[in-house]
Amino acid sequence: MAYVASCSPGSCSPADYSVTVIDTGTNRVTDTIPTGFEVQYMVVTPDAKHVYVAGFLGNALGGVAVIDTAQKSVVTTIPLPYSPQGIVASPDGTKIYVLGSISDTIGSSVSVIDTTTNVVVATINLAGFVEISAEIALSPDGKRLYVPGRPTGSVFTPGVIYVIDTATTSVVSHFTSPPYEYFDSIVISPDNARLYSNAYYPYSNSPVPPALGAVIAVLDPATGGVTAKIPGVMTVGVFSPDSQRLYGVGLDGIAVIDTATDVPTTAVANIPYAADLAITPDGKHLYITDHSTNSVLVADSATYTISTILPISIAGIGAIAIVSAH
Repeated sequence: MAYVASCSPGSCSPADYSVTVIDTGTNRVTDTIPTGFEVQYMVVTPDAKHVYVAGFLGNALGGVAVIDTAQKSVVTTIPLPYSPQGIVASPDGTKIYVLGSISDTIGSSVSVIDTTTNVVVATINLAGFVEISAEIALSPDGKRLYVPGRPTGSVFTPGVIYVIDTATTSVVSHFTSPPYEYFDSIVISPDNARLYSNAYYPYSNSPVPPALGAVIAVLDPATGGVTAKIPGVMTVGVFSPDSQRLYGVGLDGIAVIDTATDVPTTAVANIPYAADLAITPDGKHLYITDHSTNSVLVADSATYTISTILPISIAGIGAIAIVSAH
């Protein structure tokens, strides 16, 4: 199943926000589940029994709604004291990690939710740090959480990727890589070999025009050393299950990086308003949310041709999630 942040056609008020469910076997919409708030980020638990959807509830508060996929309804909503900026599930499905922004001066934090009780059991404060991302990354074994961003303040300091030990819920390391001012979305390959993160030069120090000043930095997850730099043609998104390809929104559609050569090319073309994407566990199909057509496009990952177009009123940043293969 694929889950898409949606709203009623022509009406995106709080009462109209929902998650639309697509059967990836038949490519048919099977359900629409009201959420009561605009969903910005979502993740499916590894057992596919629950979907955790995060968003802004108003009055500077955030929340995470828990969807029971069998009941096809929200079973509880977990309040958070800030607006969520990213979400990820542990490989064993016991924990959900939600990154949130407290303020530009105080910093950010990560809330740890126990999926048995749906209670926040720990809060990891990242004082003096502001996240930029809509993507945080967990190592395949679930032992390390990587959070990209930048230090607070207006004076240039190098961007930071915090490394959090999930057993102790504490920061154990941080990566900095001058001359980058901040890191954005981050993903880790299924084989745990490399981190890919969007990185940006400070405006005044950019060696190229600011619009082109972004790169995709490839880092060693153990040391934080930058092993390669790829032109910033896309926002990093999802890996193929075999780690051989990394997909993301870019190049007026969906771009792909061959991880053996680190060369980016266009995968699915002519979708200039593509918003987000997900990949099926077998790696055979990409599901892409498209703002311009208010639809979900299904593309074959072997030929990159679009086989199905599903009209769905896309909400927010167009979040979409499918249970991961790893």
